[in-house]
Formats: sequence, structure tokens, C-alpha cells
Amino acid sequence: MSLLGLAFAAAVSGAEPCSAVRREQAAFTAKIFDRMERMNRDLRRPDGSQRPLTAAQRKEFAGVEAEVEAFIDRFNTRLNQCREN
Repeated sequence: MSLLGLAFAAAVSGAEPCSAVRREQAAFTAKIFDRMERMNRDLRRPDGSQRPLTAAQRKEFAGVEAEVEAFIDRFNTRLNQCREN
């Protein structure tokens, strides 16, 4: 398919702009990094060693991991379907 044909197909399909998908990905990444930094900071003792994880912290880490995996799946699908401006 020609480039023009691909552009037309994307426009007809209602695909969102790739720049919007990338902006959302950057915002999500920043949010996750901030959250992980806070969680890691909560585990550090004043001497720099790490506290053992509590059950609640393990659950929170698992939740973040699941959230990231789900986002990656959605992001990859949307990135494959987006249109360049």
C-alpha cells in the first residue's frame, strides 16, 4: 500500500495521532517512576539499608507491575494503529 493509501486508511479508521499516544506514554512513565521512587524511599532505612517488604508493600508492587504490563499492551496496540501527522 502506498504512503497516501496508508494515510487515508488511518484517517478513515479514526486512528489517533502518534504524538498523542507518545505524550500519554511519557506522562504514564513519569507517574510510574515517581510512584516507584516513593515506594523505594519508603523502604530505605536511615543508614541506607533496605527494610523487608510488608505484605501491603508486596501487593502494591505487584499492582504497579500489573498496571505497567497492561499499559504496555494498550500502548503497543495504539502505537501500531496511530497515524503520523
